[in-house]
Amino acid sequence: MSTIQDIESKTGRFIREARLGRDLTQAELARQSDVSLSSLQNLEAGRGVKLETFLRTLRTLDRLDIIDALDEGFSELSPMEALRLAQKKPARPQRASRRRN
Repeated sequence: MSTIQDIESKTGRFIREARLGRDLTQAELARQSDVSLSSLQNLEAGRGVKLETFLRTLRTLDRLDIIDALDEGFSELSPMEALRLAQKKPARPQRASRRRN
């Protein structure tokens, strides 16, 4: 299992590679993302940053697909979740009840 520091470092490398792939300097990306240069430097270095900084940077790099991928797991029930929900439902009657007038 990855530590938070491992994930932050991996995220920083991803942002740096995406920035370089667009041939942007850190200053250019920071300005276009409307974040401070030091915040972008911290992001690329794998140091903690605000979620807003991360999202603004992803949006500028046109990589919000990463965030969209998080939603994929929530849009549909897994077979096991569907089974659990089905088991919690009350049993349906097999026939109509007898009513006496």
